[in-house]
Amino acid sequence: MSYLKTMDDWMMDGVGTLGKKTTNPKQKSYDQVHFLVLEHMEVVEPYVLEHKQLLVQQNPDRDDAWVSKKHMKEFNNWLKERVTGSDILTDDIKKLPADPLFTMMTYQTYDINGYTFYTVQHAKKSIFQNSGVRIDAYDNNMQKAPYYGQIEEIWELNYLGFKVALFKC
Repeated sequence: MSYLKTMDDWMMDGVGTLGKKTTNPKQKSYDQVHFLVLEHMEVVEPYVLEHKQLLVQQNPDRDDAWVSKKHMKEFNNWLKERVTGSDILTDDIKKLPADPLFTMMTYQTYDINGYTFYTVQHAKKSIFQNSGVRIDAYDNNMQKAPYYGQIEEIWELNYLGFKVALFKC
C-alpha cells in the first residue's frame, strides 16, 4: 500500500477561512516544505528513487543516513534540472519542480473536504477543538507507527496552478 499522494490527492477541496496573513518564511523552512510536497507526490516517486540511486552510485562508501541527508538537501534543485527541457514528461511533473511562490499564505482555520481544522492558538478561543491530527508515518527503522500532533501553523503554498495546504505540528 502506498502512502504517496497524487496531484489530485493534494488538490483537495480546501480553503483557508480565518486569520489570513502573508508571510515570507526563512529559506530553510521554504526549502523543507517544498521538498515535503515533492517527496510525497506519486508522480515524483521515480525521480526520488533515481536521485537516491545516483547518490549511492557516486558515494558507495556513504551510509543510508548520509544519502538521506544529501537527498533532502539537493533533491529540489536536482529535480528542476532533471526535468527542464524534457518533452516526455506529464503536465503534473512539469508543474512541480517550479518552486511555489516565496510569499505564502497562513491561516488560523482551514476547511478541507468538509472538515475545519484550527491552529492550537485559534482553538483556545473557540468552543470547537479540532487542532489535533494523526497520521501513520514510518520511523527511522522503517516501522509504521501513528504520529499525533497539534496544528501550530497552517501554510498554503501556491504553485501557480494549484495550491497545497500544510499543517505544521
